[in-house]
This record gives sequence, C-alpha cells and structure tokens, in this order.
Amino acid sequence: MVAVRPFRALAVNPSVADSMVSLPYDVMNSQEAAQMVQGGRNQFLHVSRPEIDMPEGADSHSPQAYAQSKTALDALVADGSFVRSDVPVMYAMRQTMGELVQVGLVASASVDDYDRTNIRIHEFTRPDKELDRVNHIDSVGAHDEPVFLTYRADDVIASVIAEAMAGPSTIDVTADDGIRHELWLIDDASILAELVEAFEFIPRTYVADGHHRSAAASVVRKRRKGDLPPKDPATKGLEFADGLDGFLAVLVPTNSVNVMPYNRVVHDLAGKSFDEFVAELGEVVIIEPIDLALAPIEQHVFGMYAGGQWYRCRFTQAAPDASNPLEMLDVSLLQNQVLGPILAIDDPRTSTRISFVGGIRGTDELERLVDAGAAVAFSMPPTSVLDLMEVADIGEVMPPKSTWFEPKLPSGLVIHPFA
Repeated sequence: MVAVRPFRALAVNPSVADSMVSLPYDVMNSQEAAQMVQGGRNQFLHVSRPEIDMPEGADSHSPQAYAQSKTALDALVADGSFVRSDVPVMYAMRQTMGELVQVGLVASASVDDYDRTNIRIHEFTRPDKELDRVNHIDSVGAHDEPVFLTYRADDVIASVIAEAMAGPSTIDVTADDGIRHELWLIDDASILAELVEAFEFIPRTYVADGHHRSAAASVVRKRRKGDLPPKDPATKGLEFADGLDGFLAVLVPTNSVNVMPYNRVVHDLAGKSFDEFVAELGEVVIIEPIDLALAPIEQHVFGMYAGGQWYRCRFTQAAPDASNPLEMLDVSLLQNQVLGPILAIDDPRTSTRISFVGGIRGTDELERLVDAGAAVAFSMPPTSVLDLMEVADIGEVMPPKSTWFEPKLPSGLVIHPFA
C-alpha cells in the first residue's frame, strides 16, 4: 500500500498562471532560461533557474544561487502570484499535447514510502545532481517541482478523478511548447478521503521522471529532522503531519503514460573502419539498408544511421537470461551486444563518446548530428512503462537514458511547502 495525501498547496493565482508556467529546470541551460523569461513568459524560471538573475557566469550551484531561488519564491508569494490553500487539497490534472492526453493527480507522496522502496526507482541518481536538488529544496523550503509517479491503472481512482474533472477547471494554460495544462481543485474532504483510501490498495508507485527530486526529498528530511523510523503506512488522516514527510508528485496511471524512445549517438567507431564495424555488427544483428528514416516500435528492432544511409537492424542473439526483464530491454541488448563489445563504450554513464537524444526530437536530429561529424546513430524502440515496472520490481535499474516521457510535467503551477 502507498500513502498519498492532500496538502496545503501554494497554488498559482489563475490570473498569472499563463505567464508563470514553465518547463522543468533540467530541460534547458542557463542561456535558454534567460531567453525564455523575456517578454514576461515562463516566470517561474526565476525560482528554478536563479542564475538568470545573477551576474553573468554565476555558479548555479552556489549558496548565493540557492538563496536567490528563495528570494524569488518569497517575492511571488508576497505579490499574490502564489496563494496558500486554507485546507489540504489535491488537483486533477490533464495535459494535452496534440493527440496525446495525459491525466494525473497532483498530491503529496510519502517520503517514508520512498525510504521503504514502496516508491520504486528505475535508474541511479548522480551524486552531484542529487546534492544540487537537496540544496535547492532545502533553501527554498518547499518542493517546487513535481516528481512524476506512475502506478498500475485502477478503476476506482480513475472514476473519482474523472468525476472531479466534470466541472470547469481551476487553471487552464498553454505553455510556450504548445502543451495545454488544466487543473481541477479537489478540496471536498469526502472526495479526498476516498482518494486516500483508494491508494491504500495500490501496492507501490514508480518514479517515471524525477529521481533526483524524490531522492532529495528523503535527504532534506534527514538533514532537517534526523533519522526517523518509518511511520505506520496504515495511519489515517487527510494530511501528513509535517510538510517534510511528503513531496510534490503527479501520479499518472499506466494507461495514461506516454513513453518515447531515448536514442543514442556515438561519436567514433573505436578506431575501426565503417566496414569493420559493420562486419562485427553483422554477427549479432541482421542489417538491411532502407530508403527512409526508421523510428522503430517493434521490440528487438532498431534503426541505424551512418554515412548518409539508414539501416534496419534486428537482434539475432538472445539475452543470456530471457527471464530477466532487464536483460530483455532493447537498450540493454544494444549496450551488451553493440556499444560495449564492439564500440568499447563500457560505461555509458560516464563515457564522453556517446550522447543521448530524446525521442521528442525525432530522427532528423540523429541525421543532423551524424552529418555534422558523429560516427553513427541508433534509433531505439520505446521502453514500455510495464517494462520499467518489471525492472523496478526486481530491484534493478535500467541503462541510463532508457525512457523519455512526454508531455513533461509543468513547473510554476503548484508548490508543496514544508511548513
């Protein structure tokens, strides 16, 4: 069972929501963030990317930067851009990106659930990025950007959320990337209690996106309160006793999650000629030249672009343990049969010879990078959310950059303060 609770939210004033909503802090660099706030848009970046309000070249990981984030948030609260709810609340959320529709629930997830692994992860965190989020969240005194959690779809939860969305939305904004975000306030105590109880029948949730933010929530609580014994998960109540015990999450059921591929670009062939590389590759895959770019959806099939030519490739070698869901992932097969043994990329987390390209950029970006000098690009089929769950359930983690989720969760609409 998992504990999901309403919380005393800091919610954006609907009158300024259109100018406040922004992308997550980690999908742009400092220069891009500075450009995005021009014209009065994406104003929450003043909180999430504080270096844009500091002297050029300022260290975004300095104590001064974290203090600037708090200053920016305090100013938004002071001028009424964000308003604290009088009672614990949740929000139903709908995101629309073209024909894709994603529906979730904005709520407080349990740090205890994370610590006891009832909230499962599927990738490792980087210590430097985790420490950055710890210092940012601790300085701001709030979880200001959400963690994307998923769970196996449940009819009861879906029904309650659908009913909450029957009336007019509280917030309806379209961000600069064209994604529409709609939120419906849920403040009725009986409906909130129904949602709390329904999630108690969900055995676990999974971090889809936001591993560093969820890990940071645990570290910040330890930093402020010391080590605590996990609370009884059966404890009732509409609100966690302390804002540090929960963190901001958007919970999206599996049947509403859209996963895109994460593609690979390798900058050199480890000293091999292209013919030598293809000869070795042909020992583990069937290679077929094709006329058009390939964005595969079939398992164990991937596209390859090199020298101005696209190829369709199918793995022929089975994984050593076909019963292990981690080994059966296409990103694992590519790593274990191609990137490692043929191209000598043994640790893709640290290698500078490989780059990762989110599927949202399409195959055109792969062609551009190879045509500009990279050696070869691989277009991968998407890893399914059920594959993610199976890997997490056995306590394993996937290769880096295995999943790309769209649409991204917005920042600047709802904040989870500590106190």
